[in-house]
Amino acid sequence: MRELEKGDTDIVGSNIYEFEKDPGIHLSSKKMPLTHKSIIRTMFLKNPINHPSVGFLRKSILKVDGGYRHFPYYEDYDLWIRAWKSGLKFRNIDQELVALRITGQRARRKGIKILKSELRLLLTFFEHSLFYGFLFIPSFIARTFFAILPLKITNFLLKIFFRNTFKE
Repeated sequence: MRELEKGDTDIVGSNIYEFEKDPGIHLSSKKMPLTHKSIIRTMFLKNPINHPSVGFLRKSILKVDGGYRHFPYYEDYDLWIRAWKSGLKFRNIDQELVALRITGQRARRKGIKILKSELRLLLTFFEHSLFYGFLFIPSFIARTFFAILPLKITNFLLKIFFRNTFKE
């Protein structure tokens, strides 16, 4: 990974394509913020790194307090918050390098289990500072709303507002 070899980045990700059945038929792309500064700003709204595209320097991650904690649904997000607070640098590549199957993924992220993890994520921000916790509250409310919405409505809203869909 050239981005990591440059020496000014500890964690790198990329944009991804999303598909349902055929990986050759891309339904949408999930674009991510590119620079360290924009990634940190985005962290208060959503996970700024696409999990399947991530690469990192092992020596950097080992410096993060708490390591890779058990945190249903949000192990990576939790790690990125703590990595940022430990001074690690992020970057996303402006290319879709991975195709991700999304069938059933959103259905698993509903109900009381996801609400508990959302609350724990909010507390992770508060662990670092009251200010960061309060910055995350609007996102927490929106994410909680999505967790209790019916799946069809969630999928519709995500498609309309949060994804770059491809014309067939």
